[in-house]
Amino acid sequence: MSQHYLPQIARIEDKNGENAPYCPVCGQPTIKFIDNQQDINYKPCQHLVFIYVNEIDEFEYKSKDFKKRIKKLYSFADDDYFDLNEEVLSTMGYDDSLLVLEITVESMACGPTSSTMIFAFDFGYEEDD
Repeated sequence: MSQHYLPQIARIEDKNGENAPYCPVCGQPTIKFIDNQQDINYKPCQHLVFIYVNEIDEFEYKSKDFKKRIKKLYSFADDDYFDLNEEVLSTMGYDDSLLVLEITVESMACGPTSSTMIFAFDFGYEEDD
C-alpha cells in the first residue's frame, strides 16, 4: 500500500504576467485571453480543481468535486474565502496527487502592485462511473 502525503503547493513569481499555466496532466490550456487580455475565458479540463484570484478574493472556477468537498467541510457559502493551505486541502480529502500552483505577478501602477492566481490540478482524478 502506498503512503499518501499532503498536497503540494508551488509558489511561482511570473515576471511578465502573460503566462497562464497549462494542465500538467493533459496539456490543455487553463485560460484563454481575449481582447488583449482584458477578458478571460476559462477552459477547465477534468484535472483542474479550482482557480482562485486574490485580487477579487474569490474562486473563478470550482470543479463539481471541489464544491462538494467544500460543502462537506464548511457551513458557509462555498464562494467565501478560506485558507488554501496544505492542511486544509488534506482535510478536504486531497493528498499528494493534488498540485497547487500559486502564481504571483508583480507590476507597477501608481506604485508596486502584485496579484496572485492559484490553480489546482488533480493528478489522481478518476471519472465517476
